[in-house]
Amino acid sequence: MPDFNSFGDLAKHLERVAKAMPKETAKTLEKIGKHVEQVAKEKIGHIQDASGEFNAWEDLAYDTQVEHFRTIERGDAAPDADVNSALLLKGDLREGIGHSVEKSGHEQTLTVGSESDIAYWQEMGTEKIPPRPAIGPAMFESEQMGRDLLGETVEYVFRKAV
Repeated sequence: MPDFNSFGDLAKHLERVAKAMPKETAKTLEKIGKHVEQVAKEKIGHIQDASGEFNAWEDLAYDTQVEHFRTIERGDAAPDADVNSALLLKGDLREGIGHSVEKSGHEQTLTVGSESDIAYWQEMGTEKIPPRPAIGPAMFESEQMGRDLLGETVEYVFRKAV
């Protein structure tokens, strides 16, 4: 941290920090978003253990496994799909997960999600299917990494803005 000879020097430094912080924060949120998105995508197709407040995934129902087998046999499945590949059959659910960083005034928001109704139903569950969340656990498992990166960003900006 730099030394300041006066409150005026400190005020000028804080003005430079305030000017640099949004750009650096956006870069960091983008890194976090890419990471969370990748973690969520890696969960698709694999039965998951419990993570934070999110329950472990149940195996697929026998009828669903049979349908997966038929789809795989026809060659209509993603290359890495198998009969118990939860949420993964053709790969479109996995590929539909994305992230964005939005700015509104002085606030920035990181969103990781999917526009697919099916992704929502899988994340939350329905009357007929148990929840198999991927995005929520990915956010939970990435929380400390995100905090660390944001802390490093603040430290970097305070040092850089000399």
